[in-house]
Amino acid sequence: MNPMKGILVFDIETVANPAMVEFVPLPDPVLFTDAPKNYKKDAAIQSWMVREDEKRHVDYEKRLEKMALDVDYAQVDAIGYRVVVGKDSFLAGVLLRSEGTTTLPGTTETDILRVFWKLASSASRLAGYNIIGFDHPIIVRRSWVLGVKMASFRPRRYSSEEVVDVMQLLYNWGNGPGPRARSLKVVCAMYGIENPLPDLEGSQYAELSPDERREYCANDVRMTWELLQKMYLAYWR
Repeated sequence: MNPMKGILVFDIETVANPAMVEFVPLPDPVLFTDAPKNYKKDAAIQSWMVREDEKRHVDYEKRLEKMALDVDYAQVDAIGYRVVVGKDSFLAGVLLRSEGTTTLPGTTETDILRVFWKLASSASRLAGYNIIGFDHPIIVRRSWVLGVKMASFRPRRYSSEEVVDVMQLLYNWGNGPGPRARSLKVVCAMYGIENPLPDLEGSQYAELSPDERREYCANDVRMTWELLQKMYLAYWR
């Protein structure tokens, strides 16, 4: 029996949702009276104000970058998936958001969520790496906001009955010896799973081309798939 039969392995990639930028507070203006008390001369205070203004704007840009990882501020840009469809075959792909052209419509976030949930409706379980802490909450939130009908899967702590979270199983929900968790790429390197994209990290995703985004997402799904197979019986069944 194929241990992966009926399981939809997936991974999402997110970007900042432009509609939510207004909820990220702008940096406060730097006032002359904000200067540390030990700054006495006007020139020193003016110099401090320039540095402080730059620092606050850098902090603001970092908050904008982190929007892609925030359940309220992110939007789904891609969903990669693998699912067994026959004895020795599986269906795999990446649903990628696109802007479209003047003659052809693009693929919206709503479109890819609808296709994902259609795939999920025929699955017995969902599986992925850190999907309880990241992927599942975000696709549920975005589907809810966009009015996309969802299939019902209930992530549960210490359970793999409906949602198999590879990371949580490996690290016992943060309660095992050692770190609370390690990244998928580090774990795959330790356990002999090939990663042909070792120089790409999730923090670079927004800067990638559409083809690179597709390749990056598909690679994460494949690595998760192989890791899940290695863990069969030892960590889940």
